[in-house]
Amino acid sequence: MLSKEKIEQFKSQIEGDILTQRYWREVYATDASIYKFVPELIVLPKTKQDIQKVVKFAKENKIGITCRTAGTSVAGAAVGPGIILDFTRYFDQILEINPSTALGTAYVRTQPAVIYDDLQAKLAEKGLFLPPTPASSRACMIGGNVATKACGGGAVKYGTLDD
Repeated sequence: MLSKEKIEQFKSQIEGDILTQRYWREVYATDASIYKFVPELIVLPKTKQDIQKVVKFAKENKIGITCRTAGTSVAGAAVGPGIILDFTRYFDQILEINPSTALGTAYVRTQPAVIYDDLQAKLAEKGLFLPPTPASSRACMIGGNVATKACGGGAVKYGTLDD
């Protein structure tokens, strides 16, 4: 368990938000699975440097990191006992949509908290779409979709997201 002094010192290094109150730790302890792990702290990074500092802090203190955005997470992928690294507040930008490359393959680069349907709307403007479609597409975020190999009704035709 991290000491209050260590957490306070860490808070001074982060531009984003750090949540340590029992209320928030309980909120982040569950997802739609049967699992419950109360984290030691929750970090909502604001910059890439914040993420690097979280990784360094976790390594130095020998505690795990669980990355989180939004989705159903019915398998416990969004809970963990160490640090929850929640990207939902500050990492929600579509960085690049490239409809064609020299190899003829389109690609998109996003931050992890882009809502799936918002990405689909931007892709549609260029005549593209990202298969398959998770049922929670109005609320789920691309980071969680990639991490959990999201699928949905189109999986039979298109495979999972990592396909």
